[in-house]
Amino acid sequence: MIAIISVLIALLLPAVQAAREAARRIQCTNNLKQLSLALANYESSYGCFPPTGSDDPGDGLDNDFSSKTRLLPFMEQSSVFNSLNQTYYSVGIINPAINTTAVCAQINTFLCPSDGNDPNYTVVGTKTGQTNYGNNLGMSITFNGLAFDGPAWRMNDPAKGGPTTIASILDGTSNTAAHSEWLKGRNIGTGRQAVWTGTKAYSRTPGAYWPAPNGVYQTVHQVLQQVASNCQPNLNTPATWDKKGMLWACNLAGVGGGYSHLLAPNQPACFYPQYNYAKYNEPAPGNDDVTMINAQSNHSGGVNVSFLGHVRQKSR
Repeated sequence: MIAIISVLIALLLPAVQAAREAARRIQCTNNLKQLSLALANYESSYGCFPPTGSDDPGDGLDNDFSSKTRLLPFMEQSSVFNSLNQTYYSVGIINPAINTTAVCAQINTFLCPSDGNDPNYTVVGTKTGQTNYGNNLGMSITFNGLAFDGPAWRMNDPAKGGPTTIASILDGTSNTAAHSEWLKGRNIGTGRQAVWTGTKAYSRTPGAYWPAPNGVYQTVHQVLQQVASNCQPNLNTPATWDKKGMLWACNLAGVGGGYSHLLAPNQPACFYPQYNYAKYNEPAPGNDDVTMINAQSNHSGGVNVSFLGHVRQKSR
């Protein structure tokens, strides 16, 4: 009898685990649907989609929050939004005491229940609000005259293009990704969730990536192959950075801001080597527009992606 019960338990546990993961995947999908609805309501109110940040005048007095921050009033989170001091992009970095209450709010809609990683970043002794979702920045601004080629824009920065409107979505809203998942870091070392340093430096010269030997620029497909080959981590060395998703209010790519389609889903994420902590005096390498942060997920079928018109799962 005991042997029979053991066999039944062994058969039942995988089914229970699969059912629980299915429920978590549904919750993640619902989170992305909420973000899509918030985007639609924001666009209806302002005539454009929310910016992914703002050009920094260098004095810390700009409204340089993430796009998710601007969606809060459309997600029944007006109290958090109203508690922000919009004069300061401090989010616990420059003037930590100013916006600590707001940016340390844990918002369930920003979290995938299948990811238990904890970046463990704190400001004034309080853990910051984390996130599993980034807004789509496109591929790389180098491919598009230094402007975003995803549904993203930046305030006070005409070089990145003007506000993104429905009319400017040339491929149609149902074909344009809005948000996707990434795995949060664990702040303990290496792992698939970590961000590594690529071997190729970012160039601000349009089309400057890896010209072929005869001087003819390569196709985007060829460039992507080389980008992937230059973003292979050395598993014998510590990760470059391991606090991804640590702060939903921050506009930095991979922190609380955007992700890109430059690398395939569920591959190691990278930053360009010259974008680092010291240069930008930030808690992470990178900034809001120079990124190789890709979509990642713990879901068995692939990553969940919200489009401007719907949500679906993309295979690995």
